[in-house]
Amino acid sequence: VVRKSSAGTRFERELIQSAAAQGMHVHKLPVARMQGYMAKSIYDLLILYNGTYAGIECKVLSKPGSFPFSRVNDRQIISLEEVHKNGGRGLILINIRIPRKQEIRVLPITMFTLLLNTSKRRSISKEELDNLPCITKKGKFWDVEEIFKMPYP
Repeated sequence: VVRKSSAGTRFERELIQSAAAQGMHVHKLPVARMQGYMAKSIYDLLILYNGTYAGIECKVLSKPGSFPFSRVNDRQIISLEEVHKNGGRGLILINIRIPRKQEIRVLPITMFTLLLNTSKRRSISKEELDNLPCITKKGKFWDVEEIFKMPYP
């Protein structure tokens, strides 16, 4: 069994390696320390590609089902909205890691905040997740270039 924190870290490493293999420039944003404690980061990765950029928050789902809104904190929402307002792509990448299936669902911050503000539920349903754009693997790497090719609101 993989702990959620190490699964997230593994997912981040996979994305970094995949993006670098596709000629992208990637920054892993550091987590700030406050009085010896880990503070929540703004988002996980900044990827620069072909004159544009994406701020990316990485999340892992190890069980099929919904994605709780609470998995994304206020600071992450605000910082991804800032990326969007400044011409970048603010994205939440949800890596679904269940037996015999591994995929990444792409959730733009604009869609996340719309669902957060209009839904009567406390999560994004499995059906809504299934309707999000999906990144697949090309050989051993994720096709990160897809996030820059797909339509962005």
